[in-house]
Amino acid sequence: MSSMTDLSGYLLESLRQGTDFTLYRGRRNGSRSPDFAVALAVEQPSRRVSG
Repeated sequence: MSSMTDLSGYLLESLRQGTDFTLYRGRRNGSRSPDFAVALAVEQPSRRVSG
């Protein structure tokens, strides 16, 4: 099961960036209470040099 959230009404601030994840604090326009989100880091494929 996949799930998507529309973040267009949020202002996100990165609180902590690690090698495994990034922690964000977000506020929806007009709201005083914060929401928190965790985004998992995606490993970038290594570049191969052919020659």
